[in-house]
Amino acid sequence: MIEDLNFLEEGEFTKKDDLVREIAGELKQSTRTPWGAVSGYVANLKCDDSDKDNIFRKRTASEILESGYVTGCTDVALAFIVLARELGIPTKYVETFDEKWLEDTSIKGIQGHIFADIFVNEHWRSYEPKEGFTLNNKYCLDGHKFKEVGKGLDFSSVYIKENGIYRPKPINLQSLDEAIRIFKPQN
Repeated sequence: MIEDLNFLEEGEFTKKDDLVREIAGELKQSTRTPWGAVSGYVANLKCDDSDKDNIFRKRTASEILESGYVTGCTDVALAFIVLARELGIPTKYVETFDEKWLEDTSIKGIQGHIFADIFVNEHWRSYEPKEGFTLNNKYCLDGHKFKEVGKGLDFSSVYIKENGIYRPKPINLQSLDEAIRIFKPQN
């Protein structure tokens, strides 16, 4: 069950290797908070979505860090999560959908975002990997409100949240198909 995880563990796409340990070691030297140092690092990764259709949710956090570029929020979150965990910060991968997209079935294309929850000062706090803590501990960004789909170690193992309760078994959200069927009515 999701409560059994300590969120310092590795997921299938957030394994720690020598590159992760090396970058985290450099970030330890920062005068910023550990989570602020990680945010600054991932915010400086280049954005290149030209090959996104071929590599979306196929690269590990280490492969993303090694490449020096991200294709979007999933990549940013994976890089943030693996580095934060290496620095000893319990961190959850949080899959969300835009609330307006969920309400309006005429909007095409998936509208969502990946957040992280980080455990600081004895509390779980909602965190946008490049921007920092969210307002009022809610999943929001750029005026958009997001609904939590589920949480896990990474997208390969997400505990879906329906009606306020997490399902007992995680699912792989690599393609998002099951989550979309659950949360967005199909026409």
